[in-house]
Amino acid sequence: MKVRRRASISWATSRRGIQTTLAPRSSVARKVGCDRNTALIAAAVLFGSVLGAFAGGYWWGSSAAQAAIHETETGLQAAFNNGPKAAQDWLNLMTWNDVVYSLSLCRGNGISIQHGRTACMVPLWIEKPVPAPPPQLGQ
Repeated sequence: MKVRRRASISWATSRRGIQTTLAPRSSVARKVGCDRNTALIAAAVLFGSVLGAFAGGYWWGSSAAQAAIHETETGLQAAFNNGPKAAQDWLNLMTWNDVVYSLSLCRGNGISIQHGRTACMVPLWIEKPVPAPPPQLGQ
């Protein structure tokens, strides 16, 4: 019968060997874990920043739009103070005319200053548009 001998490595030697063998692996594992945690934190901060910017922009745009609508409503109410006939006349003028184009013509001789205020000779249609005549065939 053969007797097996156990390797007689002292505890200190085996411990040092285990440490030197496993140390690089554990430091790599620690570094990977740290990198992953850092990436998750950075992603959470980025997501929170984008979400906060989106919410702030939405709130700012919404409040600016409400202020513009309120200002327009107040101006229209003041314009329609002369009764329903005046309101209908203003509606017709706004419907029949391209205000942006008409105001773009305000330059040069079309501008006059009266009592410190600037006035412009704006062409306005005061009747509804007439449909174009049908094309004549055979000519």
